[in-house]
Amino acid sequence: MPGDQTRAKAIQYLSMSQVQLVKIAKAVLLLVTFTFFALTFLHLRADFPYNTTWNDPAKMTDEGWYSNGAIHLLTLGHWYAPETFNPSVALPVWPLMLVPWFQLFGVHMASARALTVFMYGLTLLLMYLVLRRTEDGLVPFTAVALMAVNPFCYAFNRLAILEPLMVFWLMLGFWVAGRRDGSPIRRAVLTGIVIAGLVLTKTTGLILVPAIVYYWWASSARTGTRFLRPLAISIALLVGIFMTYLLLVFWSGHLGDLRTFFSINNDHLYRGILRTVAGMALTESLPIGKVLVPVAFLTFALSIIWIKELWQKPLFVACVMSIVSYLAFVAFHTKFPPRYYLVLAAPVTIIALLGVVALWRRQPVYAAPLIGLLLASGVSMMVRTAGFVRHPQYRFAQAAEGMARIMHADASAHPVLLSSSGDDISLFVGIPAISPEYTAHGETALLNHYHPDFYAAWDNRPDLRMTARLSNLYSLVEKGRYTAFDETSRRTLVLYKLLPKR
Repeated sequence: MPGDQTRAKAIQYLSMSQVQLVKIAKAVLLLVTFTFFALTFLHLRADFPYNTTWNDPAKMTDEGWYSNGAIHLLTLGHWYAPETFNPSVALPVWPLMLVPWFQLFGVHMASARALTVFMYGLTLLLMYLVLRRTEDGLVPFTAVALMAVNPFCYAFNRLAILEPLMVFWLMLGFWVAGRRDGSPIRRAVLTGIVIAGLVLTKTTGLILVPAIVYYWWASSARTGTRFLRPLAISIALLVGIFMTYLLLVFWSGHLGDLRTFFSINNDHLYRGILRTVAGMALTESLPIGKVLVPVAFLTFALSIIWIKELWQKPLFVACVMSIVSYLAFVAFHTKFPPRYYLVLAAPVTIIALLGVVALWRRQPVYAAPLIGLLLASGVSMMVRTAGFVRHPQYRFAQAAEGMARIMHADASAHPVLLSSSGDDISLFVGIPAISPEYTAHGETALLNHYHPDFYAAWDNRPDLRMTARLSNLYSLVEKGRYTAFDETSRRTLVLYKLLPKR
């Protein structure tokens, strides 16, 4: 019949048009992803973005702290600095990665941050590959695009801290655990190595291990692969790696540094504030995305009462496990620095998109507003991230350069700087520096060992207390005053010359 032929041609035309639209959308999403990822390589010496509520001390201390093993090895000839904070003893992966990187590109803050951004790019690739296994259409492309334009991810993935590397290990764990080709034994070995890398990057990674193991088990069950024997091999490998490492720490005489490190975060939750702290743990996650986070939690709620098919997806369950366990850890220790939530950005994005797709298949009319919200949120995030790129500030780097000039001009001074941000300053300008925080045997032993001639202090309570204690031993002569960052705490950095009192 002519009418039937016309309808068939119309359906075929619409189908072809839909395919073309999907191809165009994929191309646009890829272009957005590559463009915004490339922007993260710009202004690597710049300060953490201004005019945000993400006040995190990591931008002043952690980049140098967690890199100091590599810094000391390549600038002083030995990785260990007696009496001061040596996190490399407990967290060796990042400094071990930095050593060959610094040998190629030099010991500098921009170099360390470039490695973080490079690992961020690998994380985006792994996230795409993990999603492509089970999700067709635009989901994998949309997920990486939302991550790439996210200003929260832009801000923290440009810092040489440990959380970006944790996200990399998590996505690598999902990718390895979900592989359906090759030997199950080889997959077990690779999964064990990934878990070891995650935990030795930051011990908080232990919280994410159940999610990786679950994804491994669920993927094995779907392919009919036996799980217990590979699991036993993986556990044996992990025990061997950690026992070997602990023996190395013991034999090298650094067990005390290990104890010091684990004594730092000993805060625990009191039952009386359980509800308050749980609420804070949830609300503090909003900077990940003011639309992404609510959509992800809405997805979780709907998966319990309505779109229960989501629980048949191993990736959805693994992401839920990683978020719930990580938020529980944060709440238990009652610490909410914004950088902690970077680890949840990828799982939150995946859950939000899986929820929207599931809802679209159930009731497109309900999913359409969420799609519109995600689209508007993506555009808003693009604008804000572009604003960060267009308006870089270099106050911290300029402060470090100013202090270096004063110290180099003082021929009588011993070129060692005492400061909580000393390792960061050292990473910027190469000045030998030590931190008075988390000392092995107290501040007196630290001062007697290094005899520093300069001290740099922020205008915050811990540094003001340290300044008061130093004033009992030294005359503090102000040599420079610098403005850095835009928050009320730690806005001003003051350089003092330390003159011992007779």
